[in-house]
Amino acid sequence: MISTLTTKLAAHFGYDISISPIKNSLSKAPLKNTVFVHIPKCGGMSIDEALRKKLALPHERKIKRAPLIKSNIATFNRTINSIDDICDFSEYHARENKKILRYHLNQQWQYVSGHLTVDDKLLLDFKNDYQFITVLREPESRFISNYLYNKMTNQSHIMPPSVHQNNSIDSAIHEAKEILTNRRGWHMANTLTLFITGHYPKTADEAKALQGQFDTNLQQFSAVGFLSQLDNFCNKIKALTGKSLTIANKNTTKSHFKSDNLEIHNALHEFFEDRWARTKVKDLCRYDTENYQRAFETYGKE
Repeated sequence: MISTLTTKLAAHFGYDISISPIKNSLSKAPLKNTVFVHIPKCGGMSIDEALRKKLALPHERKIKRAPLIKSNIATFNRTINSIDDICDFSEYHARENKKILRYHLNQQWQYVSGHLTVDDKLLLDFKNDYQFITVLREPESRFISNYLYNKMTNQSHIMPPSVHQNNSIDSAIHEAKEILTNRRGWHMANTLTLFITGHYPKTADEAKALQGQFDTNLQQFSAVGFLSQLDNFCNKIKALTGKSLTIANKNTTKSHFKSDNLEIHNALHEFFEDRWARTKVKDLCRYDTENYQRAFETYGKE
C-alpha cells in the first residue's frame, strides 16, 4: 500500500518511479547468486517478493515483462496484424529474452528474477556463479488461470487475450475458441517447456522430443518447488540460502474486476468448465502435464 501511494504521489509531480522490495539488512551474501525463473501463474509474484526481501540489493530490480515486449517489438521489424503474426512475435520474444537474462547474469547480481527463459547452454555457462530456482504448477490449472488473468489485466493486443479486445461475452467466448484451436493456445499450453528449455515446441513431435531436455535442464536447478507445496519450497530455500521466507498471497486478478469484466470473467470461467474446452485444454497441455508429473515425482518428495 505504501509503495502504491508513493508511486501515485510521484506521478502527480511528473515522475515515473518503480518500487521493488529488497533485503533490509547487510547480512553476508550467499555463496552463490540466485536466479528465480518466474513461470507465469505459478505463484511467482508472491514468491519473488519474498525472495527479494531476503536476497536483492538496491539496484537489482525485477526484469519486467512490459518493457521487454516493447523493446522486442521495436526490433521485430514486422507488422503484427494476425494471430499468426502474434505467435511469430512470441517466439522471437522468447529468443530475445534469453539474451536479456544473459546480460543481467553477467552483471553478477545477487538476485535476478523475471519472466525469462533458460536453456541448456545458459545453465551450463552460469552454473558456477548462480543457483537457479523455480516453482511449477499443474499445467491445465495454470493455463486457465493464465488465460483469465490476461483477459482481466493484459493491456497489450500483442499477447492475447487482452483487456481491450472482445468486450462482450459472445466475442470473448469466440476469442477463447479461436485461441484454443490456434498456435497461440499451443504456446500458452507449453509454457513450462518454454521456460525450462528455452523453446516453444512447434509440433507435438518436437514437444515430445524436448521432454528429455526439460528433465536434464531441471536437474541443473538448485531448488524446484510446486505451487501446491510452497512450505516444502521454503524449506529448500532455507537450506540453500539460510533465509526463511514468508510468502504472502499476491494474486491481484480480482483487483482488476469491474462490473463489465467480471461478467466476462465469470462467462469464461464457465466456458472452461465446458466439456469441449476442458478436453481441448487437456490435449494442448498433455506434454507439459507429463513434464510436470515427472518433475513432481522427482522433486515433490524431497
